[in-house]
Amino acid sequence: MSKQKQTDTPETAPETVQNTAAETPEAAIPAPTELEQAQVLSDRESLTYAYYQRELKPKPAQAEPERRIVGWRCRICGFVYDGPELPADYLCPLCGHPAEDFEPIYAE
Repeated sequence: MSKQKQTDTPETAPETVQNTAAETPEAAIPAPTELEQAQVLSDRESLTYAYYQRELKPKPAQAEPERRIVGWRCRICGFVYDGPELPADYLCPLCGHPAEDFEPIYAE
């Protein structure tokens, strides 16, 4: 028995596509499909990079302008000590409370 080599005719040959990206670049990109169903999930704006930068990204801390202390006020009785520095061992002359009970008064 002799072996006979079978050759494929164009009608019976399997389809093969041999397009390379260099030959036809548009052939490498799949064709867009038609949208059959869609549903809106939210009325809010999408989380895009621009939205994140504008709305969500933490802002850098603003440096507070340096405020100048002009006096100290007793939190207990309201006595005002004039001067930028309160001595650590100072006692309020009206109520006798220590320096820890004084709060600064800032210049406006």
